[in-house]
Amino acid sequence: MFKNRNEKLLAFVLIVIVAMTSGVDTFQSLVFGSLEQKDRQLQVTAERLQGLELEYRRIQHSQRNYEQARLRSLPPDPSVATTLYQAWLVEQAEEVGLKNVQVQAGRPLDLGEAGVKIPFVVQGPMNLAQFGRFVDQLSALPVLHQIRHLTTRTPLLGTPSTDYQITLGLEAMSLSDATPRTTLVDPDLQEPVNESRRMADFFAAKNFLVRGYQGPMVPQTRPTQPTARPTLPVEEKIVFTASLRKRSIPEAWLFESSRQQQLIARIGELITVGDHELLATAISSSDMTLTIDGEPATVKLGDSIPLSKKGPGSVADRLRKSRSRSFGP
Repeated sequence: MFKNRNEKLLAFVLIVIVAMTSGVDTFQSLVFGSLEQKDRQLQVTAERLQGLELEYRRIQHSQRNYEQARLRSLPPDPSVATTLYQAWLVEQAEEVGLKNVQVQAGRPLDLGEAGVKIPFVVQGPMNLAQFGRFVDQLSALPVLHQIRHLTTRTPLLGTPSTDYQITLGLEAMSLSDATPRTTLVDPDLQEPVNESRRMADFFAAKNFLVRGYQGPMVPQTRPTQPTARPTLPVEEKIVFTASLRKRSIPEAWLFESSRQQQLIARIGELITVGDHELLATAISSSDMTLTIDGEPATVKLGDSIPLSKKGPGSVADRLRKSRSRSFGP
């Protein structure tokens, strides 16, 4: 087959080269191919775990909100809830000096396992001062209720009366999981809270348009027990870690305090970290505008802001110093 020794040697070299080439390809496919596949599997698993973690936080947030709603619910028995709330409306009408006012309860609307929604109608003559005091009493009551509709009829011209014929429609919630009781307010609810009214006061002070705003909230005249607020360590700070625009929670950012407390910042939702208050006013994919203790600031992902100091210009100064330490001069 081969005529001389050189041809045999050349053929042997070619065979060795072909064997080495195929061997290298086989080695790469066996070793590096499996590594790339494992890396892709790890990446998919990490994304799945991150999604589960966000879902778990969302469930925790919903549970906290539901626990607060359960405390603020009317009694679970619809008949008891209707009687107590209707009696309270009549009592408040008498306190503000309303006369010839009718308070009627409608048929409860069944919401399934959640509970019932009970409609009420308050109708009668009242002037604007009496109506304002009556609405303030509604805002101060820490139960699940809201104003659904309002109709007014002005006094007739030429008559001395200044009373308006007002029809006020209300709705109150009675949750099935509420604590059975014979009182309108749950005794476990120590301090009456009205977060929506407090937010309305804040936006009105900032000259924002607030639908249905009725003036600053009147301080409570009933004695309340002050609740102790948690004290922060000296080096307390917050770090904005992720944007949730592309996740299951739109228009929100995730931040973490140095006490390993992870919270979600949404537009218009006031968040308390120790004795500091944060309120997001605008959110985009790259930055977020918010107020920290009433002072506006714009933060980016990864920004770390110390909260141990207060004062004019302190947020901007601390944010600028934090960025200079993180990214250099």
